[in-house]
Amino acid sequence: GEMKEGEVSAADQNSVVEKLREQGMTPIKIEALGKGKKNTASHSRGRKAFGKSKISQDEVFFITQQLATLLKAGLPLDKALATMAGVTENKHMKEVLENIKVELEGGSNLADALDAQGHVFTRFYINMVRAGEAGIDMAIVLARLSEFMDRAKKLRETVSSALIYPMILTVVAAISVIVLLTFVVPQFSQMFEDS
Repeated sequence: GEMKEGEVSAADQNSVVEKLREQGMTPIKIEALGKGKKNTASHSRGRKAFGKSKISQDEVFFITQQLATLLKAGLPLDKALATMAGVTENKHMKEVLENIKVELEGGSNLADALDAQGHVFTRFYINMVRAGEAGIDMAIVLARLSEFMDRAKKLRETVSSALIYPMILTVVAAISVIVLLTFVVPQFSQMFEDS
């Protein structure tokens, strides 16, 4: 019996009507915002502001881990996102979380909201969330994603530490060859000329 007003992202008016009816609402008036102004603005803002350099995968891992914990504790997704946006210190990550929350309130699913943030979330991450929305509990999906990201990070650290020794050997060998060619060999040639 209440009148509600809001915005919903959809392909056309029929899709909006279907979404609202699924939520138990009866639409009275539907107006287009004009060629997806709000949606494209949030998409382009996400892509411009949040390149790979602004938000690291470590921060994405931390946020994923914390969201999984909050969802397991029974907090709804929008409240969990608001909580994480309130406690994160990185202003870019805070804006990403707020954008995701706005997209969800506009009717998008979580995978599409993540995809709208540009290159912050990997394709694998987004597809895992999409699969989770199809049937598994989102807390379980996010927990598995955080475990995967943790293993991937440890693997990267192991590989990089294993590559340090060969790199040091290569640099020392190159320096040795340069020293031999610039200092030692010219002295031998001078000695041969004298003899």
